[in-house]
Amino acid sequence: MARARRWRARAEEEAKGHNCELDHVSAEGMSLLKHTTDVAIRRKDEMKGSTELLKQDFVRNVIELHEKYMSFVTNCFQDSTLFRKALKESFEVFCNKDVGCSSAELFAAYCESILKKGGSDEDVETALDKAVKVLTYLSNKDLFAEFHRKKFMIRFLFERNINVAHERIIFSKITQFFGGGGGACFKNGGNAPIYYNGK
Repeated sequence: MARARRWRARAEEEAKGHNCELDHVSAEGMSLLKHTTDVAIRRKDEMKGSTELLKQDFVRNVIELHEKYMSFVTNCFQDSTLFRKALKESFEVFCNKDVGCSSAELFAAYCESILKKGGSDEDVETALDKAVKVLTYLSNKDLFAEFHRKKFMIRFLFERNINVAHERIIFSKITQFFGGGGGACFKNGGNAPIYYNGK
């Protein structure tokens, strides 16, 4: 009986901590979102490029926020399922809000910026891995896949120096986290994309 009371008290404490984390992370994420939206509204008459950079900064800040709190969950809360759930729920709140465009389009543009920037395979893979982990919180993953597919085709058709190895990295990450649907692959290790829809 005493053991049951201790377990119940511990569960209640964890639930309080869960709610506290949920509120705190959501508030921090919404603050980032509000700042980005406010600045974008003020800059709407300026060049489009400055607004695009602002949106890229928003995604970068969200990824940094995710790394920070995932580290807390892993190291301070012993990777507790309850706290992982709280983190997921928090990020779902603000990762699915529009910032002048849909979050799916925003994340597709961010992934494209990583691919266009280039760098070593290791650097690109690390950056894409961080981005795709946050992508799992998007409610409309199919829309992200569609935006990504269109951006990929434009790169594939019109850019001379497309890095096929880096393109393979993003497609493998998308497949790893989202399954087969909505992506593309390279047939038999070739350079031509073969699309599939998971059916």
